[in-house]
Amino acid sequence: MAQLLAIKRRIRAIEGLRKVTRAMELVTHTRIGRVRRGAENARRYHESFARLMKRVALAMDEDPASGEKTGPGGSSAPRHELVIFLSQKGFCGAFNDRLLARVARELPRMGAIGITVVGRLSPKWNSIMRRKPNSLLEAPDKSWQRDTASLAAGWARDIANGSLGRVVFAFNRFVSILEQTPQFVQVWPPEETVGESVSAEAADDPDGISSWPLVEPDAATLFTSLTGPWIEACLARAWWETAAGENCSRLISMKSANENAATILDDLRLRYNKTRQLVITQELAEISSAFNVLNILKQKREQSED
Repeated sequence: MAQLLAIKRRIRAIEGLRKVTRAMELVTHTRIGRVRRGAENARRYHESFARLMKRVALAMDEDPASGEKTGPGGSSAPRHELVIFLSQKGFCGAFNDRLLARVARELPRMGAIGITVVGRLSPKWNSIMRRKPNSLLEAPDKSWQRDTASLAAGWARDIANGSLGRVVFAFNRFVSILEQTPQFVQVWPPEETVGESVSAEAADDPDGISSWPLVEPDAATLFTSLTGPWIEACLARAWWETAAGENCSRLISMKSANENAATILDDLRLRYNKTRQLVITQELAEISSAFNVLNILKQKREQSED
């Protein structure tokens, strides 16, 4: 009987847990469409902005007068920043751990670099990274633009005065619902991460840079003024890609949890029925034995009376 009660308690616990995971799966499923569209739009905007930055950089190379206006240099060596984008909530499987493992492998090659985390620290952060982040910014879903605006403004200001030399983003690039790939993007200097698409376009353009719009007052001033918006575009892409990958990973995890819970419930119900059948059989055997004993006693009493 005690075994039956223990199985019933476990069945109720698994059923309650399954309700929670099922609700989380449904909520995540409703959000996936929005975050996927956000990731795709942010990626297209970032790629367009990257082509613009590349064109302005090429225009600076063509204009000797703009080479001296790239911004003041600091008296000391500029610092470098690595920004790691993690999930905002849990229950997303190995989504964070895969990225942190890749960062841990690449970190020794980056030299002295500060670490900023956007999101929540993974429970395995200390065991994988073996160092604390310099700063932590949770940037939840409803206020991430407001929370990251000061971060972008500070970086743009530090880049302008020469105290910040290099900014690298590490995030999970959203590929599909089943695939999110760890990726490193060097945000600053931008010309090292834009790619060769603009150079290919320039090679196909018979007029070259002369066919591009004229820049006023000069390319260097425009390049400097685009620093803040460029960083914001990179932040938007990394945040939306992370949000899309996080929700897809959570959907897969919750679906797997529901399937595992269903399997466990089937096994528990089967064990419960078998155990209950054994208890009933045992009770019937005890009743039958008691009935036989009563018959024997009755027969002996009748024999003694005779």
